[in-house]
Amino acid sequence: MSGTAAGNQWKIGQNSWSTGAGNLGIGCTGTGGVASFSASGNLTVLGDITAFGSISDARLKTDIKPMDAQAAMETVSQLQPVQFRWKHDIFNPSRQGRLDEGLIAQEVAQVYPYAADTVAHPDGNVYNVVRYEKLTPLLVSSVQSLVQENSLLASTVDGLKQENSLLHTLLGALEMRVAALEAKAAIGRRQMTEVHAEMAEQHQLRAIWNFRLAKDALQLAYSKQADAHSIRKLQLELVYCDAVMKQNGLDDALSCEAALANWLETDMDQYFDVYPDLPDLVSATDAE
Repeated sequence: MSGTAAGNQWKIGQNSWSTGAGNLGIGCTGTGGVASFSASGNLTVLGDITAFGSISDARLKTDIKPMDAQAAMETVSQLQPVQFRWKHDIFNPSRQGRLDEGLIAQEVAQVYPYAADTVAHPDGNVYNVVRYEKLTPLLVSSVQSLVQENSLLASTVDGLKQENSLLHTLLGALEMRVAALEAKAAIGRRQMTEVHAEMAEQHQLRAIWNFRLAKDALQLAYSKQADAHSIRKLQLELVYCDAVMKQNGLDDALSCEAALANWLETDMDQYFDVYPDLPDLVSATDAE
């Protein structure tokens, strides 16, 4: 390594580069250098800077307060990461034509000015730069907010899972209860069917019994030669009992009806003159 000093100017490297009074040039050429320190304290580097640590002592700070996480997330959402290729004629040879990813300094200046700045280059141009280290607190705050939101969502999901499990348990209990009620209903229907069958049987027995009583009473009235009014009453009662038997679907209704018809044609002929409406009454009852 070689260097020269002229007045307050320092040059390190080959060739020559006039940095101005109080300036230091590194890797000097005829048009510029790899890096330069200005008399005002600015450092300009054409390549990347690798640094370890950044002073951040709380004793050097005041008005400390947490960042607005919501505002941080909104700011991050407005930043537009891009993929691009560096131009071939830029002053940094290591980047010429290289594919890269990052942010556009002019856009960052509009969204988050803390991370944007400008530097004056020895070639006479002023360039916009992104101070990516300034984005770190913004990103940290946004990530923390997302972590909290994710934790809240996870807690909500757990609550919904527990609620769903409880509802599933209740549904299972309801299904079991419905099954039990259906079983009881089936037993009730079967018992009701048995009761109806028993009642029908009782109606049938009562109808047969009433028919036989009416028949026996009428035969007794004939044998005792009862008056015409009593016989007519017994005849009508017998016809009614026969109709009841047919309504109850008795198997022996036909035989009873045949017996009644035979009896009407023989024993009751003598009463048709006294009660001419009896055959019509019998026919009407049979029709019903």
